[in-house]
Amino acid sequence: MRRRGSAGLAVTAAAVAVAAGCLADGLLQPAAASPASATPSALVTKALAAAGTRSFHYVATTTVGSEAVTIVGDASSRWDDQTATIRQGKGVGILTTRVAPGGLYYRGNNLGLIEYLRLNSAYTRPFDGKWIYVPTTQQSFASLVHAVSPAAVLAELSLRGTLSLSNQQLGGTNVVAVRGRGTLLALEGQTGPATLYLSTGRPSLPVLFVERGTGVTKRDRLSISFSRWGERVRVAAPKDTVPASALNPEG
Repeated sequence: MRRRGSAGLAVTAAAVAVAAGCLADGLLQPAAASPASATPSALVTKALAAAGTRSFHYVATTTVGSEAVTIVGDASSRWDDQTATIRQGKGVGILTTRVAPGGLYYRGNNLGLIEYLRLNSAYTRPFDGKWIYVPTTQQSFASLVHAVSPAAVLAELSLRGTLSLSNQQLGGTNVVAVRGRGTLLALEGQTGPATLYLSTGRPSLPVLFVERGTGVTKRDRLSISFSRWGERVRVAAPKDTVPASALNPEG
């Protein structure tokens, strides 16, 4: 899920607005219930273990400086569908990635291909808008698939330092808030505040993860919202594809 570049993450508009504005708009309020009885680390470990066995929908947004990346995806143990939107000033790059029968497929506009493939536009421009195919036999297939897998998405929910927890309400829904320090927006070893909100049902599952930068990066922000746990994810293989080997600058 991570993308090489300044914005960190390689996470529908309403969902992003909830994730980014829940604190400022007063949607997050203390719940009447008493704090959760489990230790913070045990609660997080158990929730992530349960999440790893389920399919889910997610929306992740990262803002670093003048660059913003939003990723909307559906992840499962077999199929994955993810669309990333990169905003750099007036430029907008888009890249869609699918794990479907036979391999991995991705399609983007020129800016999206440049940002994610890190190739010169001379190589990417002919593939603007075309589905590019990575077969299961290609050496890089496993690592590419893992990058959009449920495990990779859940790995972003990292909390360090001393953890604390309390019961809260998020948009009218009871949640458990686990607070610590984040690592995704860390700068020179300095970490910013981060909170993982978990559902109160059984099993407890991630609802929202929010991290802020620190120091000169305190305006930087990351959020990942989760929904539709256990949804059916099935992705069809695109037609009219071109082999990924065609993008190789070495020929």
